[in-house]
Amino acid sequence: MELPLMYKKIKKSDDLQNYFDLLYDFTLIPPTEDSLKRGFKTEESVVCFGTDACGGTYALVGAGDVEKRPVAFISSEGQAGVIAKNFEGFVSLLVAIPFWVDVLKFSGGGKISEMEKAYNKLEKETVQDMNELLEDDDDPRRYKAVQALLIKNLELKSIAKPVETFYEAVGSKPELKVYAKKDNRLYDSLFSPFTVQNNPLWKS
Repeated sequence: MELPLMYKKIKKSDDLQNYFDLLYDFTLIPPTEDSLKRGFKTEESVVCFGTDACGGTYALVGAGDVEKRPVAFISSEGQAGVIAKNFEGFVSLLVAIPFWVDVLKFSGGGKISEMEKAYNKLEKETVQDMNELLEDDDDPRRYKAVQALLIKNLELKSIAKPVETFYEAVGSKPELKVYAKKDNRLYDSLFSPFTVQNNPLWKS
């Protein structure tokens, strides 16, 4: 089973795996092409390679050059879709927008203007949250140092416009169709109808 070079690099490093697990809710799992083991089925071929704390699945989609295959996220609550154009783009997304799930949650059904608003709100909260996870919130530079370390070790490219890049990836092809194993129900889009105005903490 082919896997991207960056996946293999993360797999070889306990430190990298620990950082992605702790900070980005991304845990490697033994790769499998059997999506039914993860509770869903797809029309496209997939290779499931990771999970989040809630049981969602990260997967490579399609065939061809493994370095160019899109990455999809299939949630445990019935939403699914492509989130990056390739594995490197996926890792860059996690590091640049660790709160990407909430950016989609408050996207107003897929409006980039709403995603930008959510991004601006969430970015301000991230450093404090991450430093608490790292148990070093006395040093506000702690998370930024880890972020820089990941970028350097994995040779990640900087994303000049992270929200725009993310928006383009989520709206790109293929439009992944995912069905629940139990009742064959089609999964919903990752874009949720909420906006920042729906969050009482942000109304001010």
